[in-house]
Amino acid sequence: MNLKKIATSLLAGLLAVTCVLPLASCSNSADSSGTTAQQGNNENSDNEVVTAGEVKVKVLKMGRALAAVIRTETATVVIDTGDEEHASDVATYLAEKGITTVDALILTNYSKKCIGGVPQLLKSGITVKAVYGGTYAKDSNAYTLFSNAMASYKLTTTTVGTQQTLTFGDVTLTLYPPTKNYSTLDDENDEGNSMAVVAAYGSNKMLFTSRVAGERMGELTTQLSGVDVDCLVVPNFGAYDDNLAALLSAVKAEYAVIVASNSNPPADLTLSALTAAGITTEKTFVTRDGSIEISADGTTFSIKQ
Repeated sequence: MNLKKIATSLLAGLLAVTCVLPLASCSNSADSSGTTAQQGNNENSDNEVVTAGEVKVKVLKMGRALAAVIRTETATVVIDTGDEEHASDVATYLAEKGITTVDALILTNYSKKCIGGVPQLLKSGITVKAVYGGTYAKDSNAYTLFSNAMASYKLTTTTVGTQQTLTFGDVTLTLYPPTKNYSTLDDENDEGNSMAVVAAYGSNKMLFTSRVAGERMGELTTQLSGVDVDCLVVPNFGAYDDNLAALLSAVKAEYAVIVASNSNPPADLTLSALTAAGITTEKTFVTRDGSIEISADGTTFSIKQ
């Protein structure tokens, strides 16, 4: 009888230890994540405050629509705001970070996939100091809502017709607009009117190509001659373009981010072009799988999802 009690006690103790160990292991794994390129669901892992000497970028998951937030210790820049379906996503993300001021809002084009969230961003009470956009206007519902919101908050768009560089401390944003109109103004997608942005911090560079396509992509390749980047946000939501190989060769990116959804995935030819350019599957991140977080310290660069 005593032996049975002893055996039962030992078994209970062994089970207790076995149950605790996996929990400790999971905790240690979570604490050590984020030091290298990796994939996995980790939507809330970038909640830490940005400190001196680093830059953080978040490319938000919002279907086939673009929005990115660049944060430094002293400044916040937003590149595009997504579509109406995800109108509140940028404002929600900024609120989660305790950000009340956007130093610059850069609109790469006026398609509904890139300006749809502007009215909600302004309505949220976040102060936007400056807005930069293209030199053209559109006859579309999204553009009308955008224009009305800008007027309501007494904001004007600083139009960018030539290459321009914005500086925020040690971070520079170089805007590359088209030198001419490559498409008609009623073109819904604005592929020929789209501006590109290179965000640079020390030797780290990231290229946002937005909806660039066709002849405009060929022009951008020339504009970016000699500009090597760590990461490329692939043009036009991963749609394939005959000019893509030349652009990839010019910028020599190590990582790629593709804005895409399950219903509108990246083209197989685009993925093949990335692989041919040396950007492996492990270094290609697609927003349909979750928001993408990028960190840079001026020398090293890391990306995770």
